Amino acid sequence: MASRILHLAAAKLLLHEHPVAEEKRFRLGAILPDAGERVSAHFRVRIDGGAKTMMALGGFRSRFAGRMDDPLYLGYYLHLVQDIVFRKVFYLDHGWKADSPQKVERLYNDYRILNAWAIEKFALCDDLAAPEHAAALRVDERLQICPAAGDKYGDPGLQHRITPPSAAAIS
Repeated sequence: MASRILHLAAAKLLLHEHPVAEEKRFRLGAILPDAGERVSAHFRVRIDGGAKTMMALGGFRSRFAGRMDDPLYLGYYLHLVQDIVFRKVFYLDHGWKADSPQKVERLYNDYRILNAWAIEKFALCDDLAAPEHAAALRVDERLQICPAAGDKYGDPGLQHRITPPSAAAIS
């Protein structure tokens, strides 16, 4: 998948062509899926007898049909679309496979290099943080706000991420 920095760069490019009233909320939505539990936050469903997964865009749209005018949900949707395109190009068109730890580490190093380039090229800044009332960011009952730092992709200084609550909190 693309890094959060690349998701932010794409969001910035889209916002340049199609501005929204709450730009920060849109950009936050564009990174929200990578801040949560990867499978449920990306609305993945199993296909081919469980051998593969895909993003369920229709499931996202139907579940949040009444909220699709909210920039947070539009940014979230953009993220899912970007990941579909990334997966197609990366895995299908170019045949990349994570078949060794060294290959995966080289990929993360490439992310670090590309992230640094994208931050400069698109003048990205670390101005996103969860609001004081984090419940306003609840996209799904399985997700909640918690503090975090950078990640293995070399994304610098993101102040918050979404993680699933404990099983007890869900029931």
